[in-house]
Amino acid sequence: MKKILLGLFLAAGLLSLSSVSHAANYELPETNEAISYMQNRAEKQGYKLPVVRKFLVDAYRNDKYTAQEKKYLASLIREVEGISEQYFRTSPWYEVKNNGTVARLYGQIDDTIELKTVQLLQDHPNLKTVELVYVPGSHHDENNHKAWRILRAMWINTLIKRFGFVASGGTDLLMAGKERVIKDWAQIWVHAWTSPTNPESWTLSTTHSAHNEYVSYFQDMWIDTNLYRWTLQNTRPESIHWLTQQELTNYWF
Repeated sequence: MKKILLGLFLAAGLLSLSSVSHAANYELPETNEAISYMQNRAEKQGYKLPVVRKFLVDAYRNDKYTAQEKKYLASLIREVEGISEQYFRTSPWYEVKNNGTVARLYGQIDDTIELKTVQLLQDHPNLKTVELVYVPGSHHDENNHKAWRILRAMWINTLIKRFGFVASGGTDLLMAGKERVIKDWAQIWVHAWTSPTNPESWTLSTTHSAHNEYVSYFQDMWIDTNLYRWTLQNTRPESIHWLTQQELTNYWF
């Protein structure tokens, strides 16, 4: 059976839909078979299903695919989301590698991150780099910034490899590195923040005190604060934006 999936995995084995055939007799595999195939390939290559999901979404938005293929992609996305939520939308955890010099971070950042980060540094005094594998966001920016300022104070580097995924508070962590290594096709996502007291941060005056924590954090991390202003002007909490290489060049380097 011809598989749409053979076009999904390219180069290192992760997703691309660029080689999908549009022959009239094209046959799509069953969804559960496709999910099993993707999960096995992702595990063998050391990637994670949340990353696969992002490439599926990008493909779904591409107008070159037929309605039948988009319907199939939508079913894959729903299945991948279910698996991802089960395994990766959990409290964050560090996976220590390379004799304690590298720690990989996974999970949704919550109020445990400061304690876990301090414990990581105490247990592994030779730590050099935190690699962000899949960090989809955070629950409380001010608390998270405390942990990231600790990493900066210890001059820890941050790394996001090819197909790594960070968003929101995960992107804030990437900023904290003494040196920030960003590989090609790393996914770095930003969006305007929101809170119960300020549900529409982008409408606040530029001098409003609610901006202070974010502006000071960007300054402490040596990141152009224009990126913060640009994020408020161009994104919304529900419309997360994948930073382009040009945007990274403009604001980060």
